[in-house]
Amino acid sequence: MDVLTDALAVYRLTRLAITDDITEPVREQVYDWLSKRGYPHPVEVADVQKGTLPGSPRARFAYELLTCPWCLSVWIGAAAVLARAACPRVWDALARTLAFSALAGVITQASDRLET
Repeated sequence: MDVLTDALAVYRLTRLAITDDITEPVREQVYDWLSKRGYPHPVEVADVQKGTLPGSPRARFAYELLTCPWCLSVWIGAAAVLARAACPRVWDALARTLAFSALAGVITQASDRLET
């Protein structure tokens, strides 16, 4: 059960970081920092994979994380594994909260589609 809970928590954190409105101000600050280094706003993942982006490795890495849920979820997944090992009681409570949020979001989206 912990694996499923952690997987849903990783999904929720990844969406939170990449697409949710609540984190948009933080993403915009990072995009502003990246735009000063020649990055478009925003870029398609295909452009990142082609290696056509300018700038330092650090800037390219930050841009890839902001535009690629697959890329970011690897790092968030690693953090979840470490959190489960280092402080299981705290992580379990947080992971359950995030998992419930993920499920509620998915159910809401499915329900909205059925209504239309």
